[in-house]
Amino acid sequence: MVSQLIKYNYRSGVELWMVNNKLVAQQQSYEHAYLKETYYEVKHYYCTKCGMVWGLRVQPDVKPSLHYYYKSDCRDCGGDANMLTPWELSNIEILGPNVLAYLILTTT
Repeated sequence: MVSQLIKYNYRSGVELWMVNNKLVAQQQSYEHAYLKETYYEVKHYYCTKCGMVWGLRVQPDVKPSLHYYYKSDCRDCGGDANMLTPWELSNIEILGPNVLAYLILTTT
């Protein structure tokens, strides 16, 4: 089996993780080529049960080229409030220490 490596690069700015409009973590932003293109994306997380947009990941120093809405149930509706992309779940080492600390605190 041949594994395909996806290359990533760190950017100069930061990515802010917001939950219910409060800053909970930040990390150095990065990019990786998806479908051979890189882009700036604002990630919105909405609950499929109550419909509320509870989470946001944004790079404030960059004009986004794309807004994307991810399905992730909020904690009030019994969800795990997951703000990781599928690629990040497979490449957890890319996440910054501040984000990892937030993830550990939310699971304990």
